[in-house]
Amino acid sequence: MEKTTKPDKYLAIIFALYLGFCFLQRLIYAIWIFASAKVIPERIVLALTKGILFDLAAAFYLFLPLMALLLLVPAKRMRSRYIFPLFLCASFFPFFLVVFTAIGELGFFNEFNARFNFIAVDYLVYTHEVVRNVWESYPIVWAFFGMFLVFSPFVMWLSRMIKTFSYDGPWLTARRSVLLLFTAGLVPAMAVSEQKLLAHDSYWPRELGKNTLFAMFSAYHNNAISFEEFYTSVDSPTAERLTTQWLREPSIIRKVDSGTPPRKWNVVVVIIESFSARFMQTYGNKKPITPNMDRLAGEGLFFSNLYATGTRTVRGLEALMLSIPPTPGQSILRRPDSDGLFNLGTVFSGQGYRTQFIYGGYALFDNMKQWFSGNGFEVHDRGTFDSADVHFANAWGVCDEDLFDQVIKNADQMHTAREPFFQAVLTTSNHRPYTYPEGRIDIPSKSGREGAVKYTDYAIGRFLKMSEAKPWFKNTLFIFVADHNAAVAGGTDIPIADYLIPVIFYNPNLIQPQKMDTLASQIDFAPTLLGLLGFSYESKFYGQDLFKKQDQRAFLGTYQKVAYYTPGKMIVLAPGYTVETQTLDENGKILNTKTVKARHGHSLPPDAQETISLYQSAGELFNSGRAKAVSRIQ
Repeated sequence: MEKTTKPDKYLAIIFALYLGFCFLQRLIYAIWIFASAKVIPERIVLALTKGILFDLAAAFYLFLPLMALLLLVPAKRMRSRYIFPLFLCASFFPFFLVVFTAIGELGFFNEFNARFNFIAVDYLVYTHEVVRNVWESYPIVWAFFGMFLVFSPFVMWLSRMIKTFSYDGPWLTARRSVLLLFTAGLVPAMAVSEQKLLAHDSYWPRELGKNTLFAMFSAYHNNAISFEEFYTSVDSPTAERLTTQWLREPSIIRKVDSGTPPRKWNVVVVIIESFSARFMQTYGNKKPITPNMDRLAGEGLFFSNLYATGTRTVRGLEALMLSIPPTPGQSILRRPDSDGLFNLGTVFSGQGYRTQFIYGGYALFDNMKQWFSGNGFEVHDRGTFDSADVHFANAWGVCDEDLFDQVIKNADQMHTAREPFFQAVLTTSNHRPYTYPEGRIDIPSKSGREGAVKYTDYAIGRFLKMSEAKPWFKNTLFIFVADHNAAVAGGTDIPIADYLIPVIFYNPNLIQPQKMDTLASQIDFAPTLLGLLGFSYESKFYGQDLFKKQDQRAFLGTYQKVAYYTPGKMIVLAPGYTVETQTLDENGKILNTKTVKARHGHSLPPDAQETISLYQSAGELFNSGRAKAVSRIQ
């Protein structure tokens, strides 16, 4: 007698295999966390339990087509040549998707020490850069070959089971398990929310509890975060009042009068991809991989205690150009209605400068082209470079040498036209896959991060040497600043040491060597630069001119948690109306944490109210439209 398989039993097997794989995946991450971070996630049982809820919620969506077929199609029709392929695809494709994304997440976890979040969602939008980057960085052919070997017998096994489908008994009785599993997935799918279920967990348990696909869709859905809805807040007048008190100004929108004649220097700001302070010997690195940047730190105006506001390029650009705290959610560069904002280029344009954004990759990535062009900049990227000027490129863009050659070419043209210029230049070479022209440095291309760092440093040295021969050099201020750190990960959400970046102003004809160790962050860059140049302007900046106020503080953040860091203390705002006050040692290590949950912050200590007000008012400034550049410099 031919062996038969009941479809409800078949679905139960499918669910069991899926849940088993998810558990194995989570177990691998637990071992990885312990091995790499030397951390045993506290509350591990609770994290695994929450993980099952996310697994079931994801399973509902993954296997919904299969459950629908099993509920609606008679058993005898399941083997027909039209229905059979649908059953096979509905059974196999979810497993392929789960395994494929799990493999991809391993690379993401290796890079960010985090499960998929909306960084990954953002990357998926830009398939050209991402696909090429993955292709050049990982053995994709072997990965697909391995998946083919694993899945071939699995597909054959599924096929044999479907061909033996048979139901006995009444329809409802026969499909009771299908209905049960349908309900088991439907309930968590409708009720489970990452923001609600994981918001109060510490870093590693939260990452351990996530489901890969559920995390992806949750990140896509929640990339914009309402401050008032998810964070402790105060009423708007209080937020405005405390912010203006903190600024020591009558209003957030105010006039800055330098009291001195402006210096019409050209300015070239080189924003270096992923250039952590720890790469430099100046900060204690034992390896000589940044000789040029170390030299410039000694010969220029060196801000040695300045921190990035975030963990991605768009956050760095936001802080440098807009001088605004990193409000929760996506960077303003990626948000709707973000054109025409008051920004650093607004002030330079008002002084008669030509403003340019020059990028080695395609500026469509991360909405940079639209944002910069919509905010007064000429955009020059890989798509506008002459093919004869490109000698080496990878997934992310042309090599830094070619980029700097374009910068010099543009500067020559503007100097010939007697136009002062402001150029914001974003490099790409210090990024995976870490490839660059051979023979430039003593580390072969694609050898890893250290080689990319050293090549970028080499390109900077070459750029300055070539610029020194130009007639515009003597009147041009060069600034070198990182967009963010190379990697931010650890047992805390905001590990302070991983946000430290170098900032150097350089030109021996214009400024004298000086080291400033004021605690600051990227939002202080614009007002400090404008203060050095002696520009007067109407300001909406939150940053301070480090030559004047020199308050010791920095703004740091992830996409959900934002922080205000002062010596010995950091106040962190998190979803779920959570305010953490962390006491820190001199190295930024957390000594203790006090956590308070409050929907309204009026009863909290003054420093917590101030932190809330700064982030809340910054969000309101943008959302209300008051951040628009409605006036020019007088």
